[in-house]
Amino acid sequence: MKLHIGEGKILQTIVGEQKQTDQTGQEKSYDLNRLPWPFETDSVDEIRIENVLETVDDVVEIMEEIHRICKNGSKVFIIVPFFHSSSANSNPENKNAFNFATFDYFTKEGGKTDKNFKIVTIKGIPHRLVKWIPNFRLPFFIARNKFIKFRDGFSYFIGEINQYLYVELIPIKE
Repeated sequence: MKLHIGEGKILQTIVGEQKQTDQTGQEKSYDLNRLPWPFETDSVDEIRIENVLETVDDVVEIMEEIHRICKNGSKVFIIVPFFHSSSANSNPENKNAFNFATFDYFTKEGGKTDKNFKIVTIKGIPHRLVKWIPNFRLPFFIARNKFIKFRDGFSYFIGEINQYLYVELIPIKE
């Protein structure tokens, strides 16, 4: 099963190639803050979460719920506003901020939760007006032995370079 989560609710539940719908033919939607979600443990192969985590009440609880419903080795794709962008700061409904080190919290090395993920990729999605700024690797670390790239590092000091973060995770279940 694949989930597409957006606008603070689960937009699509895809089983095989079939979208789940209710009796009226509308796609099912669920309030993400109401836990547990109506999915079996270890039942989801892939989750896409776009511009949602910044609005939930408790990111840790939501990430633990994602871990619960995902199969071992599933893929989780997340897009969130970068903490230093207008996308993060202009919406009064946003409750959470994200930077390059945020998702370290959910790794074994981060050690903050027993629901661990492996970070496959984390990168900044630049604002369309600054894509011309090169993003070469810098010779220093920003967090947990991760090298930061030039444009990404620059965005910590000057806002509106990275507008969003793109994160790929794999739940680790032992």
